[in-house]
Formats: sequence, C-alpha cells, structure tokens
Amino acid sequence: MARVLIIMSGVPGSGKSYCAKEIIPVVIRNNTIIKNNECAYYSYVSRDSIRFSLLDEEDSYFAKENEVYKEFIKSIIYPVAYYDEGEDLYVVADATHINKYSRKKLYDNVKDWFDSYVVVNVETPLEVCLERNAEREDRFKVPEHTIRKMYKDYSPAEYDKELFEIDKILCYNGVTKEMKEVDRNE
Repeated sequence: MARVLIIMSGVPGSGKSYCAKEIIPVVIRNNTIIKNNECAYYSYVSRDSIRFSLLDEEDSYFAKENEVYKEFIKSIIYPVAYYDEGEDLYVVADATHINKYSRKKLYDNVKDWFDSYVVVNVETPLEVCLERNAEREDRFKVPEHTIRKMYKDYSPAEYDKELFEIDKILCYNGVTKEMKEVDRNE
C-alpha cells in the first residue's frame, strides 16, 4: 500500500495546523482528492510542537533549531517503520515550508521512506494571518515583521516540480476552508 507524505506549506497564522488536524483527516476518510482507499493510517507531526517540547523557558524560538529539525525528520519517518503494510499511511508534516528549498530539504531527508508526495498550499490574506497571530499566547506568537517577510517570500509548490516529484498539489483557502486540487497544466 501507499506511504504518502503530506507537506503543509504556508505562513504562520494561515491555517496550516487547522487544515492538517481537521481537514486532511476528513479528506482521507471521505476518499476525496488524495486516495481512493477505505483503510488508512494518519500521523500528524508538528514542528512547533517538537520545538516547544525541546526549548527551555529562557530559550529563543530558534535556539535549538538543528535539534528540532532532526527530531521533526525522525518523527515523520517513525510511523513508516511501524505501519501495517496492508493499509495506506498518510503522514502530515506541519511546518511553514514557504519555499521550494525548504520543501526540497524535507524531501531529501525522507525520500527513501515515502512513495508519494502531496503538498498543501495554505493561502490566506496577510491581514488575516496577522490577526490570527495576534490572538496567540506569548511564546506562540510570531513577530509581525517575520510573518510579513515570510508572506513576501512565500512561493507555492507549483514551482517545485523541477526539484522533486510531487504527485499532487492541493490548495486550501484559510478563510473559506475550501480545498481543491491545483491543475498543474494551467
């Protein structure tokens, strides 16, 4: 059966985590867009959850970034090593992945473990991202200038195809909560 990595891509506050935790499992269960199979195992891996589990109270956000990334990769690969071969496996990698280089870095670290790759571009207006971020508590709040820069630097996955094989690209609207497949022939 298939081993599918779903790579979330979007700026902080866009709705990546909501989509990854609430929308993607429904899409898998309803056999829409991603795969036509009734049995599936789903694993959610959040880079931020790993980060905050490793940081000490006095640490800055990126203080242990190398350790965070290594643990992120291990947590993505772990379910593959132990899943039932009779079921499809979907692992969701929840992190910003705002450009093709960050998505390619992830791919290079896990390519021997997965058969298929889906990228979900989470597209949300900048002002909505900033409003959502402002509602976050202390440590979870991303500096506004960082979100603005990431928003400016964001490139959707349609530009990744020369770097690695993507089987499907989905676009999730972080405001309307609608998901659609991206036609890569446009």
